[in-house]
Amino acid sequence: WEKSAPAQALGCAPLEPIDFTSANNAPADALERLTVSYGHMTSTCPMGKVLDADCRVLGIKGLRVADASVMPTIPAGNTYLGCVMIAEQIARKMIAA
Repeated sequence: WEKSAPAQALGCAPLEPIDFTSANNAPADALERLTVSYGHMTSTCPMGKVLDADCRVLGIKGLRVADASVMPTIPAGNTYLGCVMIAEQIARKMIAA
């Protein structure tokens, strides 16, 4: 897949084997090459400022937000289950409307 046009456009390259015997800092080099950092984005559409209590975007008719951006704070764990619960609750409200 790393030879596909989309992957090439992103600068993807195949991973090469790491020779851990070649230098004292090989494990650190491996960690730098093989790990990525990512975050679970939350709290970017807070209720009150951007959304009403039913997650409707203020000022835009028919648009709701039902993901981690409505969370008031970042949870200690993965955001997946919280997103599922938010989506389920908003879906119920939309069906009831």
